Amino acid sequence: METHLQISGMTCGHCVQGVTKSLQNVPGVQLVVVDLASGRALIQHEENADTHAMIAAVEEEGHSALLKHLEKPTHEQ
Repeated sequence: METHLQISGMTCGHCVQGVTKSLQNVPGVQLVVVDLASGRALIQHEENADTHAMIAAVEEEGHSALLKHLEKPTHEQ
């Protein structure tokens, strides 16, 4: 599964490293990609991973995070 977070408050590479490491420590998380420029994080994880724990991990680093809902394309028939 994938979860996308919008993260605010990151200003440098050190912030990205801290957020990445914190997210990687959440049980069930398999891969974390954090982008400083967009303020977004992509988290690949097992189905039972807790998104609230992911947000809490970011907040422990001193940043705020919101679940980012991606628009899915609609197909008209």
